[in-house]
Amino acid sequence: LGCGAGSNIPFFLDQNFDYYGIDGSKTMINKLKKKFPKIKDNLVVSDFTKQIQFEEKFDLVVDRASLTHNTTKEIKNCLKIVFSKMEKDARYIGIDWYSTNHYDYSNFVKKIEKYSRTEYSKGQFKNVGTVHFTNKIHLQKLFNEFEILVLEHKVVTKKIPKEKKFASWNFVAKKN
Repeated sequence: LGCGAGSNIPFFLDQNFDYYGIDGSKTMINKLKKKFPKIKDNLVVSDFTKQIQFEEKFDLVVDRASLTHNTTKEIKNCLKIVFSKMEKDARYIGIDWYSTNHYDYSNFVKKIEKYSRTEYSKGQFKNVGTVHFTNKIHLQKLFNEFEILVLEHKVVTKKIPKEKKFASWNFVAKKN
């Protein structure tokens, strides 16, 4: 989900995985199709919160801070779609799902709903649109159809020039 610039594609291709990428950026997908012509038909521009047009069932879904740029409703919809596209025992790897302990959860922001924010005037989320933050209970509710196998809460505190906390979740969930 949200393959972006494709930094993980060489790793998966080297492991002989069948790779499929979906991203909202037409520019990035077109660049990836030129860079990886063998999988160009597996790279699509789409809103994965509304549809995933691949017919295949997946053993692994990787999301590095992509789905977290949506509202709770959009995330729930995407996870319902993803769940239906996964094989039994498939894994979902979530990396850097922003935590409610993150400095920017309550700073420089317009609140969309309890966990989603937008219109940051400064900081790492300036001009990026929607940002979704979770706590452990919310994350477990979002993935209630999955078994969460691993859950890590990462907190990095910058001390100089001003103390700020980056906090996010990394996890592995399994479709039973």
